[in-house]
Amino acid sequence: MESLRRIKDSGYSITECIGLEEALALASAGRLETAARPIEGTLPALPRIMLTSHEQERASCGNELLLQCPGGQEAMLLGPSGKPVAIAKARAVDGAEGKAIFSPVIVFNLTEGD
Repeated sequence: MESLRRIKDSGYSITECIGLEEALALASAGRLETAARPIEGTLPALPRIMLTSHEQERASCGNELLLQCPGGQEAMLLGPSGKPVAIAKARAVDGAEGKAIFSPVIVFNLTEGD
């Protein structure tokens, strides 16, 4: 074997990717965002949890939330509009109630239209 090339990972195939040279050319032309994917389409393996407006406000500030646990230790938290708010880790899972305390580890600063 001379080389090894990954052609699919985490739900993405090589046909959906651009190379570094193309990315640099797009950046130079001020058009890099045309190659970007919406954040809600990323990390397809993460379960999604819909938040209320109040929960969205708390998560946006990095506060912990007691939420229904869809399984797994991490989840993408979505606001009422379906836009990503944060990626959070579950801790103190209560299997009987099916709830967990989720701590945001990455909070997105997305504005309307993003």
